[in-house]
Amino acid sequence: LVNRFLFSFVKKTVLGVTRIVGYRQSEDSRIEQSESFWNNTKASRYQLNSHWLGDDGLSTEVWLELGKEHRSLFETFLKLTNLETPLRRVVEWGCGGGANAIHFAKLAVQFIGVDVSEDSLSQCEKVLKDAGINNFLPVHVNLAKPEEAIKRIQDPCDFFLCTYVFELLPSQAYGKRLLDIAFKLLSPGG
Repeated sequence: LVNRFLFSFVKKTVLGVTRIVGYRQSEDSRIEQSESFWNNTKASRYQLNSHWLGDDGLSTEVWLELGKEHRSLFETFLKLTNLETPLRRVVEWGCGGGANAIHFAKLAVQFIGVDVSEDSLSQCEKVLKDAGINNFLPVHVNLAKPEEAIKRIQDPCDFFLCTYVFELLPSQAYGKRLLDIAFKLLSPGG
């Protein structure tokens, strides 16, 4: 307990001092740290943070509720547009363990999950298959080169879904890159 307190105190102090003196970590360094974090499935709380279903992840109730909330928002969105289901193609950027996919894959002919973690892509595919959903296309991206996803997703999508990702991005410029990717992947009217 004392060690945990000291570690927390030192971490907060260092972060505070770096803010005061204006130190900024480079985007490349943040990308490297993020890549390491999201590919360490043995890390404490990894499955929870990646929205996996199960013992070290989320309970079934919480896992299902996450996606239900986003599906409800989507259904409201549908009423405001001319999109109709089934959609040809849905891309979820940062699909994690499938909490959204389980609700959205049913709405599309093809559901494309993009993630920086191959283990999360496998987990997402597993929960969809277990539910009898077989339209999943996993796309693994390197955090440093997210634009490579455009080459792997050749056909335009009708809907681009991205939740719980932007707050984890290494910079605002990186966020713009993701928005550019979404724009390029979306079909006219998507």
